[in-house]
Amino acid sequence: MTADHQPDIALAGVCRTYGSTRALIDVDLPLHRGRIAALLGENGAGKSTAAKILCGLETPDAGQVLIDGRPVTIAGPRGAHALGIYLIPQELAFVPDLTVAENITLGWAPHRRGFTSRRSMVAAAQDQADRFGFDLSMRQKMKDLALADVQMVEILKALRVGARAIVLDEPTSSLTEDESARLFAAVRRLAAEGTSVTFVSHRLDEVLDGSDQVHVFRDGRIVETVETAGTTRDALLESMLGKPFRVSARPHRADADRPSGLGIGGWRSDVPLLEDTTVDFRAGEVTVLYGLRGSGSDLLVEGLAGARPFRHGSMSVDGRAVTRPRRPGQARRAGIAHVPPDRRRQGLMMNLSVEENLVLHIRGRTSGRVWRSPRGESRLARDAIAAYRVRVASPRQLVSELSGGNQQKVLLAGRLGQQPRVLVLQEPTRGVDIGARDEIHRILRDYALQGATAVVSTSDFEEALQLADRMLVFRHGRVVGDLRGDAMTTALDLAKGSST
Repeated sequence: MTADHQPDIALAGVCRTYGSTRALIDVDLPLHRGRIAALLGENGAGKSTAAKILCGLETPDAGQVLIDGRPVTIAGPRGAHALGIYLIPQELAFVPDLTVAENITLGWAPHRRGFTSRRSMVAAAQDQADRFGFDLSMRQKMKDLALADVQMVEILKALRVGARAIVLDEPTSSLTEDESARLFAAVRRLAAEGTSVTFVSHRLDEVLDGSDQVHVFRDGRIVETVETAGTTRDALLESMLGKPFRVSARPHRADADRPSGLGIGGWRSDVPLLEDTTVDFRAGEVTVLYGLRGSGSDLLVEGLAGARPFRHGSMSVDGRAVTRPRRPGQARRAGIAHVPPDRRRQGLMMNLSVEENLVLHIRGRTSGRVWRSPRGESRLARDAIAAYRVRVASPRQLVSELSGGNQQKVLLAGRLGQQPRVLVLQEPTRGVDIGARDEIHRILRDYALQGATAVVSTSDFEEALQLADRMLVFRHGRVVGDLRGDAMTTALDLAKGSST
C-alpha cells in the first residue's frame, strides 16, 4: 500500500473470540478520510464487533488498531474520543428536555469570564450545524425531534470536539424512508468535509445508495471489499450468503386450493396514507408485506392487530366475517395475534420473568374464569421454552436478562400460545443474531404449514426473500406488486419505483 493510499484508521489482523465463538478472524479493515464505508453482513457476521473495536467498546484478542499507520491502544470509549473516533449507537444518549442547542453545546458552551447565555449557545450550535449543512431548529426540545434529527445532533456533538472518524451502528433501523434520505444526505456532506464515515448495516438498499466502499463480513471474516459503484445488489447478496441466492421452492398446494385465512376489503386511510386495499391472505403460507419505511406495510399490519383503527373496510377470518378490530383485545378475540416491532417497549414486560411473559395472554387455558393455576402456567411455560429453544437459566429468570434473540422467541412463543388462526408480525428478527433469525423463520414456516395464516411486515429485503411464499410490495401507501417465486427478486426495485 502506497503512502498516498495509506488509510487514516485501520484494523490489521484483528481477532476476537467470545467463549467458543470466533466473532472476528484476521480482519483487515482500512478506513479513509472523506469516504463513506459500509460494513455489510447478516446478523452475527462480525460487522458490529469490528465497529466496537474501532470505538473502544471491545478489545481485540490479536491484531492491531492503526492510526496514520501507527499502532495504538484504545482505552475504552474515552480513549477512542481522544483519538478522534466516535460511535453513534442505535440507543442514542441525549437529554430529552433540553433544546437542540443545549445538547450540542453540553459541556463546552461558549462563555466569557465563566458566564454564558442562551443566545451565545444557540449561535455557536447554529454555526456548527450550518458548517455541515444540517437543517435543525436550535430551540426545539430533543424529545420533540424526529429520530433522524436526533442522530444529526449526536453527530454534531462528536464533530464539535474534532472527530476525524464517525461510526454509525445500524443508523436507519428505526427511520422512515424520508428520514433515512435526510440522514444520508448529511453523512455525504460530512464526508465531503473530510470526515471518515463508517456505517454498519445488513440492508443492501442503503449500502448501495449511501456508501463509497463496501466491506462484506461473513462468519467473522471480511470476504470482500469492493467499490460500491462497481458492484450490484445480486453480487453483494451472493457475497453475504457465500452462494448465489435462489428463492427456495417450498412444497405447497396450488394457490386455488388454499382456503382463505384472512380477508380484507376496501381498507384505506388518509393520514398516514393507505389507498383502497383489498387482499385475500391464504391459509398455510407466509405472506410478506415488503416496503421501505413509511410505505404503508406497517400501517396495514397495525390495523389488523387493532393497534391503529381503520374507519373503512370489511374483514374475515377463515372465511367468516368479523368486526374490523379497533383495539388489540378485539383482534385477539377474532383469532389474530400480533408481534410488534419493538419487543422491549411494545411486546414484553421487561420487569417480569420469562414464565410470566409466556403465560400473560394465555391464562384462560390453565385456569377457570376466576382462579389461576400456577402449576398449569409453569407447565405451559416449560413446554414453550423447550419447543422454541429459548435459552434460559430458569423459567423465573427475568426476560430482561436474555439475549435479543431469546427475548424475541419468548415474545413469539407467548403470541403463538394464544393458538391464533392469524399471526401478524412487524420486523420479526430486528436486532437478533443470525442463529436466532433462522430459528424464528423456521417457527413461522412451521406455524403456517399447520394451516394457519402468517402476515409479516418487513423492510429487510433479504428477510423478505428468505421468508415469503408470497410477497406484497408497498410504495406510497398502495400495493404495487403481488409476487411469488423468482419474481420476488424484483421487489426492491418496485418498492423504490425503479425500473433497473
